[in-house]
Amino acid sequence: MLVLVLVLVLAMAGLGRKRQGAVRALLFGAAAGFGFALQTAVTKDFVTEIGGGVVALLADWSVPVAAP
Repeated sequence: MLVLVLVLVLAMAGLGRKRQGAVRALLFGAAAGFGFALQTAVTKDFVTEIGGGVVALLADWSVPVAAP
């Protein structure tokens, strides 16, 4: 999931740099939206797993994703 979102963000931002006007704004907005969606998913999962204690939290995939 992280790789897919990263590819989408980089693709949208890369295409946006080559455009002007409304198309540029649309592509940069889409890139930001994909990034915010990933952040929301990881935060939701993190908050859910924190109730299971430290071991459950560290065993979950969201910690390595959120760490960088």
